[in-house]
Amino acid sequence: MEKIGNQISAEMKKELSFDNRLCHSFVSNGKIDEYLQRLENEIDSAKTPEEIAQAEFKFPRGGSIGLLEANTQIVDRYEGIARKYSAHNITGPINVLWIHHFISGEEQKAEKIFKEFLSSSPRLMFHRIVQVAREKNDEQMMNKLITVLKNASHVSEGAMGNAYSALIDIHVTNGNADVVLATVKSAVDSACLENINGTALQRAKAVVEKAGKSFPYKLIEKKSGGKQQDSSSSSSSSSSDD
Repeated sequence: MEKIGNQISAEMKKELSFDNRLCHSFVSNGKIDEYLQRLENEIDSAKTPEEIAQAEFKFPRGGSIGLLEANTQIVDRYEGIARKYSAHNITGPINVLWIHHFISGEEQKAEKIFKEFLSSSPRLMFHRIVQVAREKNDEQMMNKLITVLKNASHVSEGAMGNAYSALIDIHVTNGNADVVLATVKSAVDSACLENINGTALQRAKAVVEKAGKSFPYKLIEKKSGGKQQDSSSSSSSSSSDD
């Protein structure tokens, strides 16, 4: 893997998610300590702005999420490394640790990290939280995430819409039309209708109308070319963890 990395461009590495794959390769071969040391050496040796930017580019955010989930005994060491990156205004590694604590139910640890490093961050990654909440049908996790997002300084309506879309889907699965309708209203108030996932809205509409209630929102469909027309779906976006 390292030999391959030396022969391909930065653009190709990004396209291939190369550094996440390299992280997985080390973990699969039982070389977790070696890989952590590699990450630490990378930021310790970064002195110039270019070297710091390179360290940020190479950090495997998606790979690190899996690394922590599979090896909880390394959390303290990982935090020490993540704090070194944060000292250079690189918040991705500590964001990963926040995700890990949030999913693990370590609320105090997650809150402490969020307040110290992420509350004013221009980018907040949370896709893995949404993914886990969907897998577990965990409305409590999604409600907690939405509360956090509302208290953050730089969360876009698109990102908020992504979180609400997941919560709507969870409530749709549970089939309570009143809760679904109330959640859609909260989502529209917080993120605007066009930022809510169209499929989630269609499912919500079906549940509400099946219960004999009115769904008071006109759904939107994107035309080819990016413009929107009134119909059945819309799109939303969020910060990726990759």
